[in-house]
Amino acid sequence: MLEDKLRNIKNEVVKRLEQREMEHIEYYKTVHELLVAEELAKGEYKIGNHELAITTAVHLRPKIGLVYHHGVEKTYVALKDKELSLETKQDLRNLSNLIDDTRSHLSGKLKDKVVTDKEFYKMVGDYVADQKAIAFSDDFVRAGSTGWVRATLKREFNVVDEPVVYDGIQESELRKAIDKL
Repeated sequence: MLEDKLRNIKNEVVKRLEQREMEHIEYYKTVHELLVAEELAKGEYKIGNHELAITTAVHLRPKIGLVYHHGVEKTYVALKDKELSLETKQDLRNLSNLIDDTRSHLSGKLKDKVVTDKEFYKMVGDYVADQKAIAFSDDFVRAGSTGWVRATLKREFNVVDEPVVYDGIQESELRKAIDKL
């Protein structure tokens, strides 16, 4: 019974994704809507009523062959070999271009220099904030894009993590001491 209902949900999600990609939040809401239709969930998709939808959606991903795509404005889910819409492709291209442009900018400034993660994050953040090639819809979107650029490029440069210190105690030393208890 449960398996049949979940199979119906999986099949309907695949059917919808064969039509077009979805924003990732739309995917979770769709799974919730289908759980409600199959009488496995009740109510709206909201905080406090989304755990079943998220868990189901996460576990369906490999069964569906779902792929995540990250753009400047949104994160999308699509079937593995499904052609993306022109709008989505442009959003993905914008993030790719932003990463490439930032990489080029930092390559000229950093070369073989060692920088702390704090310095690196500031350099990336300042560059993204100053660039004009992409019109971000809002500061939240700019911050998310900055995070993607930082995460993508950090391993390409000589960035060292600064130790986290709490009231004069390094976190690594604190953890070691607690582990010995």
